[in-house]
Amino acid sequence: MAETGEMNHNDNPAKRLLLFLQRAKKIDENKKMGEAFAEIFKVDPEQRSAILRHLGEIQKLPLSIRQEIQTIEEDHGIYLDKIERVERALSKINFGSKWRNFQQGIDEATLTQLTFSSKLLSDNSKFKHLEEKDLNKLKEKVQSFKNELSGFDIDTDLKHLIFEKLNDIERAIFDYQLTGSALIQKEVESAIGSVTMHPKLASKDVGVVRKFFNFLGDISVSLHLIEYTPELNEFMQLLLDKGTG
Repeated sequence: MAETGEMNHNDNPAKRLLLFLQRAKKIDENKKMGEAFAEIFKVDPEQRSAILRHLGEIQKLPLSIRQEIQTIEEDHGIYLDKIERVERALSKINFGSKWRNFQQGIDEATLTQLTFSSKLLSDNSKFKHLEEKDLNKLKEKVQSFKNELSGFDIDTDLKHLIFEKLNDIERAIFDYQLTGSALIQKEVESAIGSVTMHPKLASKDVGVVRKFFNFLGDISVSLHLIEYTPELNEFMQLLLDKGTG
């Protein structure tokens, strides 16, 4: 989803919002709002639920930008004084109205400020920028583990739990351009927590759970700027030992 020539730091909420608004500026102003959102999100205009889900993620971005910048920069006004324009535009959604009504709420000054905000957040991010090839590798890793899991003769409830968490991670990877690496990492952490909260279930096949933890560690390392595989694996092993010992 990153466009040719754009800055290589879109894994932060300011850049994701900027990319969304840049696309919004290119849409025919006479289109209906619902059709415009469908074009931006690359979904069928009739899939209203999909549009609303993507739109909901976009509506979260201004708050995320505000929270992240305030933790980095004390003099945050120069980064945030335009963000309210975006919030107002995103709060006045009418799928039947003309797209120009949304476009008029976004000016060049807002886009410029988001560019600077993106640079600030990128410089302080712990996550790697993921290209399309990186996302495809992550998708392949998830699918490969799913295929492997399908062949395991293990407890049905344990298999169901792991499949459920794999689906959550996969969905977060597909939504990367809207939600970034943070949501993928959140789903990884949720998967670890779900397994450790069910020690009796995990103890039914420690070998499979250990494979799953190794998989989760691999996904997490793929997202971060600093590789910490030994520490992560050691920590996961402690969780597993505690839960199944």
